[in-house]
Amino acid sequence: AGAMHFFDADFPKEENDLTLFYQAHAFLRGQMLLQGLNLFEPFDVNGYDAYHQMPAFNRNWITANTLAHRYKFGLDIVNGIRSTDGNGLIKIDVVRYVNQNISQPEEAEVLAREIIDHLLPNEITEERYMYFYREILLDTLSEINWRFEWQAYRQTQDDTAVRIQLEKFVSALLQSPEFQ
Repeated sequence: AGAMHFFDADFPKEENDLTLFYQAHAFLRGQMLLQGLNLFEPFDVNGYDAYHQMPAFNRNWITANTLAHRYKFGLDIVNGIRSTDGNGLIKIDVVRYVNQNISQPEEAEVLAREIIDHLLPNEITEERYMYFYREILLDTLSEINWRFEWQAYRQTQDDTAVRIQLEKFVSALLQSPEFQ
């Protein structure tokens, strides 16, 4: 829910299509169950325990199964979730987000720094930043290639090349331990 709100994900509107609206909500509720967070049904009357309490730091919500579903959900909302009949339910539009929120999207380093700073709750090491920046966003290409791709997108309004890289970048961030 936080990632969907952060990126202002496309979500069916109740007034436009009630069936899709309910399908999207049912999908989200199912995903919460798979991730070990049954909506409005915490483990005990105290609610969900804080993750930072001593002595066990209460990491009981993390299992191999629930963590796999959390990682998959991050990928799903970037790629787009569809109903059984093929209608779009939920999708993050990363190009729209970058256009509206990044100060200099044509500069790959500025773009990467701003998205990482906005999305990850804690500061990451320079080595980890360089991994996301060079290996994921730039895909081992140069900053100049990114600038040319962004300028081509601005001139032609064909966002295919930048969308592929941005979706790959955001998916990697949403699936990272730092985000989780």
